[in-house]
Amino acid sequence: MTESSDQYKKRQIINAIESVNWTYRISVFFEVSSDCSNAREHFESLRKSLGRGNGVKGFFWKLAIKNVPKYYFEDLKDESGYFTAPFLTLYFVSDSPNGVDNDIARIESWAQRSGLAVSTKSEPWNQEKAKNHTASIRTGMLHDLNRYFKQDKVQRHGWIKKGLIPKDCYA
Repeated sequence: MTESSDQYKKRQIINAIESVNWTYRISVFFEVSSDCSNAREHFESLRKSLGRGNGVKGFFWKLAIKNVPKYYFEDLKDESGYFTAPFLTLYFVSDSPNGVDNDIARIESWAQRSGLAVSTKSEPWNQEKAKNHTASIRTGMLHDLNRYFKQDKVQRHGWIKKGLIPKDCYA
């Protein structure tokens, strides 16, 4: 039986999340709703910035969308209802206790240079969390990024400097 393109994309994401013993993940969210319209360009700039400044480790990234209350955004605080917003999740391996803090500082520095207001959410990551997360990916539907961004073939995930992930970090 042949595999659909959505099944193929899911398999790629699941393999990336489960194949490496990630140390932590960081999700990046916009704080101003108008920044969401150029999210692909902003997040591409962030990935390039992290890739240039990140000479000692590789990482995996995943683009997604989420319905969030409008009051999360500085420019929509007084409105009720929900807003569909893109966010970027980055998975890292680090043997440094300051690894997550250093990466958050680099994200904040990028945002300041770019004139963007962003918030980050970081959490320690392990294989048990990976299994739970990938179980929801297996059973759920992929976000329709093409429709959200009104473009074809939106890249939803990828690797930056994959070859720099230490071999002993692979599951």
